[in-house]
Amino acid sequence: MFNRKGLTFKLSKRLLAGLGAGVFVMLFLYLGGATALYNDLYQHIFGKWEDSYIEKLQEYVMDNNIAADDTEALKKWAEDNGINRLIVTRDDELLIDTAYWGVVRFGAVELYESNGGVYPAVNFSDGEAYVSLSQMNTAIYYLVALGISVICGVATCLAIFAGGVRESIRYIQTLEREVDVITGGDLDGQLTIKGEDEIASLASGLKTMRNTIKDDKQREADLKDAQNELVRGLAHDLKTPLTGLITYSGVMKNRLKKGELKEEDIESTEKKLFQINEMADELFEFFLANTQNVNHEMETDNAEYLLGEQLSSFISSLTHFGYNIDERGIEWRDVNISVNYDYLMRIFDNALSNIEKYADVKKDISISVVYDKDSVGIVLANYIAKYEKTVKGNRIGLVNIRLMMGQMNGRAEHENDGERFKLMLWFPKVKQ
Repeated sequence: MFNRKGLTFKLSKRLLAGLGAGVFVMLFLYLGGATALYNDLYQHIFGKWEDSYIEKLQEYVMDNNIAADDTEALKKWAEDNGINRLIVTRDDELLIDTAYWGVVRFGAVELYESNGGVYPAVNFSDGEAYVSLSQMNTAIYYLVALGISVICGVATCLAIFAGGVRESIRYIQTLEREVDVITGGDLDGQLTIKGEDEIASLASGLKTMRNTIKDDKQREADLKDAQNELVRGLAHDLKTPLTGLITYSGVMKNRLKKGELKEEDIESTEKKLFQINEMADELFEFFLANTQNVNHEMETDNAEYLLGEQLSSFISSLTHFGYNIDERGIEWRDVNISVNYDYLMRIFDNALSNIEKYADVKKDISISVVYDKDSVGIVLANYIAKYEKTVKGNRIGLVNIRLMMGQMNGRAEHENDGERFKLMLWFPKVKQ
């Protein structure tokens, strides 16, 4: 479909306007200019030329006693002097016209249309008559008028068309300067969007790309800050059980020497070791989810096929831990998604670990499959336990889930009102 707001349409419209204006200027100048050139320039420049030849003719007539109707003698004089046409009239009666090579018969009366022109008088032997001389220079002025008219018409057309082209070129130059600013590192640089043609669409695309890069850089900076914060937190969390473990080790040595080593001492040590091991696993999971050097191979298929088995295994594990599951919100539709199986398994492992740490085992956990325009979502909702767990978590599992969902072009969101926790995993739809 022809875009009435596109650059091609605008330039075509400009060109047609230029052609119309050029034709008008050409006709106006030619129709009015040819007459003006002849009446003003020709008469001014060649008036003296005509006067001099009229004087020569007067001398010739007087020297040779020539009458006004002596066709042969006047034609011979015209030929000898390079006169292309000689006209003799008297009382609006055409006596001689050298353009007519016959002889005007005596008594033949022809009215001569002078178009209002005033011709000089010559005294012939038979009386005064009016003479018009021409070297056919008139055609030159019409040709000059035509040439000037054509040049002005073409210039007008080009000027109007070039105006539209110049406007587009200036817009492109403006965008070039603005893009140079952005490529120089200033992502807050302005991008001018003017009009609705292809150049404006390009500018809009550049602006969207600029905003995307800016958002990505901001997310990268935020992620880096979060990484640093998590590493500092994990280092602190690891230091606490390690310090306790060192203390227990010293206590156990003393008790072992005294023969007073108890089973509780070993159990406390094991708890600290398990805590350290779990933190190490979470830290490894975090860096694994955040690295770019992993297998990102994606598999595309029906959502139920890709997610159903993992979700069933997840529900079985929760049931094994003693949780009651509300599955009424699970509804599968015929839509396709893309996932990475390694990421998917680790995401559900992290979600399972998170629930096991914080969920109230006495209350139901609801699981739903929801849909919006572009995504398929799995929603996990649980109540938060009011008592302290044996192993205290540090929420790095949520960060890992968010990172791995991002690697699959999806997203993870969570809500926590202090009583109820909700985790939402969104997988983008893929066209079938």
